[in-house]
Amino acid sequence: MKATRQHYKAWLETLEWSHTATIRTNYKMKPHIVNKFCDIILKQHSAVDMIFYTIENDKDFMGNHAHLLIRQDRATPLSLESKKPFAVPYYEYITDKSAITTYTTKYLDYGIDYDLIIR
Repeated sequence: MKATRQHYKAWLETLEWSHTATIRTNYKMKPHIVNKFCDIILKQHSAVDMIFYTIENDKDFMGNHAHLLIRQDRATPLSLESKKPFAVPYYEYITDKSAITTYTTKYLDYGIDYDLIIR
């Protein structure tokens, strides 16, 4: 049986995500670029132990961005501002796990890139 977006959404909802973020660069991101960003976060922030991401195209298909689900100790602030060449236009606590997993996985059935990075 092929895993679908609904399977991933249901599975992601079972995990304890604390934050969500969106990252961008000045060029189209590939999985190895997002993995590099995640590696930087994991090395610099011991409170983060897991990141799931999806890469989706912008509406004009000229660029793209990545949506991240992050599991970290809520008591530990995370600074993402200085992770050049990445821009982080959105970084927030998750208040509705169902809504954010729906949003993060919305294009999984269309062959977008995604990954789960665990410390």
